[in-house]
Amino acid sequence: MELKFEDLPNAVSRILDKLEHIEKLLTTSPDKPNVSNDKPMSVKEAAEFLGLSKQTIYGFMFRKVLPYYKPGKQCFFLKKDLINYLMEGRIKSHREIAIEAENYLIKNNRKYR
Repeated sequence: MELKFEDLPNAVSRILDKLEHIEKLLTTSPDKPNVSNDKPMSVKEAAEFLGLSKQTIYGFMFRKVLPYYKPGKQCFFLKKDLINYLMEGRIKSHREIAIEAENYLIKNNRKYR
């Protein structure tokens, strides 16, 4: 591809756009947490976020209910881990359970009343 001097600003602009796109893809990789948006929280902050006491948080840590990080003497939590913990405790509605049951019966070729 031959590039003329007049085309240089457009070419540079396209290259910068592509680099920006690549940078976004690299920083939002699913296996790499987005460190800038997920500031580590202390036990006190995690307790406040979850609406629990610090004692309860320590009990969860001891029983390995909550994932945490311990780079030294202090323990830290990531907000995304705490949100995932909360989401695991979701109770399904009667309607959701009925739909699941119906889909199961249809999938397994069973008759239902």
